[in-house]
Amino acid sequence: MYIAAARGTLLGQPLTTSSGNSGNDVDAVAFSPDSPILASGNLDGTVRLWNLNTHDAIERICATAGGLTLRQWNDYITQLPYQPLCAP
Repeated sequence: MYIAAARGTLLGQPLTTSSGNSGNDVDAVAFSPDSPILASGNLDGTVRLWNLNTHDAIERICATAGGLTLRQWNDYITQLPYQPLCAP
C-alpha cells in the first residue's frame, strides 16, 4: 500500500523503471518546498535526488549525450515541439 504521509491517503501503485524490474520500484516521492529537488526512494533503502531545474537538465543532456534526436524528444518531451538543445 502506498500512502501519502501528510494525509494518510492511498496514492496508487508504485512507479517502475522502464525495465520493469520490480526491485527498482519507486515507493515514495517528495518535493522540496524551497528548491527544484525531487527525492525518490524505494524499499531497499535507495534514495535518489533529482534536480528539476530545466537549465541544469539541458546542460546535463548536452554534456552526456550531446543533445536529443527528434525521436528521443518525441519519446520524452511529448508536450513541446522539437528544438535542438545543444549548440553545434
